[in-house]
Amino acid sequence: MNLVEDFQTPGRVRNLGVDLDIESPESIPSTFVPQRANFVIFSGHAAEEDSNSPRRRYESVDTRSPSLFRRKDNEPWAIFGSWNPVLIFVIFCFVEFVFNFDGGCWAALLESIEIAVGLNNIEVGFTQMAYLFGFAFFSPVFGYLSTRTYPIKVIGFGICLWSVGTMCVSASNSFFSFVLFRTFAGIGNAAFKSTALTLIDLIAPPRRRGLWVAVFYSVSTSATAIGNIIGGQVADWSFINMYGWRFLFAMEVIVLFPICLTVSFFIPGPRNLTELDPISVPEVSSLYTNVKTILGNYLFLILVAGYSCAVFVRGQINFFVIAFLKHRFGIKESTGGLYFGVLTIISGFFAVNLGGIALDRLKAKINYAEDSLYIHTALSICLPLTTLAIPFVLTMYWMQQTLFLIFLFIAQNLLYAQIGPMFSSIMWCVPVSLRSLANAINMFFIHSLGDAISPVIAGALMEATTWTMGLFLCSLSLVFSCFFLWLSFKESKRLVQDFIGDDELDILGSYGVLQSTH
Repeated sequence: MNLVEDFQTPGRVRNLGVDLDIESPESIPSTFVPQRANFVIFSGHAAEEDSNSPRRRYESVDTRSPSLFRRKDNEPWAIFGSWNPVLIFVIFCFVEFVFNFDGGCWAALLESIEIAVGLNNIEVGFTQMAYLFGFAFFSPVFGYLSTRTYPIKVIGFGICLWSVGTMCVSASNSFFSFVLFRTFAGIGNAAFKSTALTLIDLIAPPRRRGLWVAVFYSVSTSATAIGNIIGGQVADWSFINMYGWRFLFAMEVIVLFPICLTVSFFIPGPRNLTELDPISVPEVSSLYTNVKTILGNYLFLILVAGYSCAVFVRGQINFFVIAFLKHRFGIKESTGGLYFGVLTIISGFFAVNLGGIALDRLKAKINYAEDSLYIHTALSICLPLTTLAIPFVLTMYWMQQTLFLIFLFIAQNLLYAQIGPMFSSIMWCVPVSLRSLANAINMFFIHSLGDAISPVIAGALMEATTWTMGLFLCSLSLVFSCFFLWLSFKESKRLVQDFIGDDELDILGSYGVLQSTH
């Protein structure tokens, strides 16, 4: 292997099919390497060669500039000034916990809110619809804004708006005010979640990216279950002349207030996500153009379709399982909620993290030069897990109580373990500068085509047939999920093979600069 200490010849860096002309290694943007295992520097002579001429062999070059060209496998990327990336990650996880804890409490407190405020079932349903509307439809807007302005400020704005909305909900006494302020909370969550996941994937150590994403989502699933349990317990309590639900919502905002101030005013950050993109990309001036670019990505579309089908099944389970336990086995709602909450906490925490660990372990065996090449690795986890979940999901509704709970626990573990690899795959379909918007579009589709409509469809089928048959028929969506994931697996494998065929795939196993040798 030819080691070169001083490489000053003008050349060209190639990655993702994009060439960047440089005068010397020192002129390469410092953000170029952290998201790439290796990249190629063509010498001036090689860069001028005809594209149809035979390719040269490239060997690793030691640049003696580790701060510019290397980042250790376990070292986070410090893009927030003097703020430790691990601390930023903990803050994001805490905010995600509070947001989803609130969602779990809201579901458990619906009956108490109805009685206290005098709402009916339809009006309560509209309050939840307002939250989902704000979340789903404003996610792409904030995903786009993070490419144009400070992403950490977008997150800060989201936390502030959610806090204002939730505090006002705790004091609301009318249907209109509930709808309005729950919409504010949904919009705030959209600003946070559409951007935070992209930043977590960027700042995570190269060998821990899958785990960090998985931990973020394990916090989400566990917080929802904890909110269900606690919300149900305090529903009828009274604190300082406040209903338990009003006090709980107010306390959420009070606990989150210091984080809100910190993120909004004290944490520095990059000017936009485009600044963090290792590849120089043309400036994009419109949301429409960005959305069109993402939706024109075939792999992104089939990945989202496959995951939406899986979320569809998870949505119907989360919505109906407690009622099913009461209807089929005569278990009280409080007891059924406790059973399901404990199962969800265990599977949501351990299974989601195990999926992220598995992805990191598989990635450690190879070092691809581009994130998109790891999609094939992630899908080698997701496709088998989804396939294994099918027999448990399709048969559990016919089982007796003990077997039902066992099969439910196994199915939840299999479906939750794919969350980290799936979200990583969907992000890796597009350049860094578009990942927040891609995450937002993904969340819009998985909710609008997944857990937002599955309770309605399952309910209609249950009315037309029986509880067991209706839930069984909706669970067949997992078969479609497997089909789309299989298509995604084939497409991602083709991408890897194309890179190998073009000699653009580098698996030397360390960050480095490659130069042609003569």
